[in-house]
Amino acid sequence: MIKYFSKEDKITLFIIFLISIVLGNAFLRFHFSSDTYVLIDLGYMNYPQNYFLPEGRIVSSLVCYIAGFLHIPYNIYIIGMTILAILFISIAIFIFYKKVVEILGTEDKLHKLLLLLASFVLIFNQCTLEYLLFPESAVMGFALLCIILAAIQTVEEKKYKYLKVFLLLFIATISYQPLILSFPILVLFFYSINIENWKEKKKIIILKELVIYAIFLIIAICIELVVVKFFGNILNHNTNRITIPTSFEILKMEIYLSFDEAIIAFIDFMNFLPIMVLPMVVLSSLILMTIKKNSNNYVIPMIIFVFFAIFTTTVILTMFSTGLSGRTNWHIGILWGISLIFLLSEFNINKRIDKIVALFIIISFLYNSVMLLRNSAWHIVNNVMDINNGYIIKTKIDNYEKETGNTITKVQYIYDKDLDFYHKEIKQIGSLTESALACLWSRNQSLNYYTNKKLEEIESTEPVPPEFLELYYTYNNYDTSCYKLIYFYNDTMYIIIY
Repeated sequence: MIKYFSKEDKITLFIIFLISIVLGNAFLRFHFSSDTYVLIDLGYMNYPQNYFLPEGRIVSSLVCYIAGFLHIPYNIYIIGMTILAILFISIAIFIFYKKVVEILGTEDKLHKLLLLLASFVLIFNQCTLEYLLFPESAVMGFALLCIILAAIQTVEEKKYKYLKVFLLLFIATISYQPLILSFPILVLFFYSINIENWKEKKKIIILKELVIYAIFLIIAICIELVVVKFFGNILNHNTNRITIPTSFEILKMEIYLSFDEAIIAFIDFMNFLPIMVLPMVVLSSLILMTIKKNSNNYVIPMIIFVFFAIFTTTVILTMFSTGLSGRTNWHIGILWGISLIFLLSEFNINKRIDKIVALFIIISFLYNSVMLLRNSAWHIVNNVMDINNGYIIKTKIDNYEKETGNTITKVQYIYDKDLDFYHKEIKQIGSLTESALACLWSRNQSLNYYTNKKLEEIESTEPVPPEFLELYYTYNNYDTSCYKLIYFYNDTMYIIIY
């Protein structure tokens, strides 16, 4: 794939890593996702069997068990995993860039620089931020690298390439399976820019190769389903996310709603970008491709990629109860970078249209970088608000216990009818800014973290004291940081989440 690792390659990789560190700097501290609180509450040894193994994520489980065996402090674990994730992403950018340069036969330094910027936009897009968010970030970054390597292997003419592709797909699948959805698009992308080489091959051979890769993808998915079923049975954990419609009408409705969500994901990019930015970028690229005579043969492939990405999201949302998120829709995020590289398939700075293309690439890279930094900053703000609210609640509990002599051992959560799981004053950006104290799966764990307790959670259907209901119905000055709707009765805390 890469014949040698020259001094220029080492410098290039180092620069890529430095830039990636800058773009992901907000995560190079002890930051929190909702899952971080759950990990700390359950511990390294219990967390995998509750979350990773039932999802078939064997690599994440092994890493977690090793961290537990070595008694690694959680803050070091989180920061270390993020550094590794950024390293894997940097290597993926470098390898991807080198392969594109090799295929296009580029020697011009400006052309290579623009291809590097486009590769950054493709791989380190807004969805990639969610990989840096979670405690298993390094495993997600590793899965991303495996997908890039697998796609590159498909255009190699080397021994055992089919075996390599399958193994890389399998490793990516047991690491973080949603990333394999981008594999078909990446394969077709490399086939598209490698058009001159494929002209020498018979169409039947190309079709045969594509069928083989499709079979590999299906086998990897089937193996993953078997692994999920196996660990689900052993651990007595029902993780069946497959949705089975009870009638054809319901199926049609599910497809319609999923398609609507997929379109929204493309239009607002899961709220990572201002609305219509991604469609406008793709449309602008298509217009420039049409104007550039040597790039207009990429117009149809680009349109196909957009429809394929939307179709893939629709199918996944219809078949599985995964919900819409950035980390599961990386195949949509890569469309921007793909369109930029198509524009750079041939480049001559002396041509007016290529000067416009160069400016378009530079602006895309800078804008993508600014949005990465902005969205990262919102995540840190969200962390600060959760921390503040956590300590407000702890102070209230401490004061109550000191005044009454009672010890709070139970908690009941009551959700406001307008609940949206986000702080009211900050931007809603998927998992980056969801409030851990509001999320169903992390509310008790995050509360335990800040109060240093192991509170027993009471079902929301259980009755509450009349005085608390009176407080609930009379108080209407809701704001993010208030948590004023807290009521203590004997050993129980009642709290409104909104």
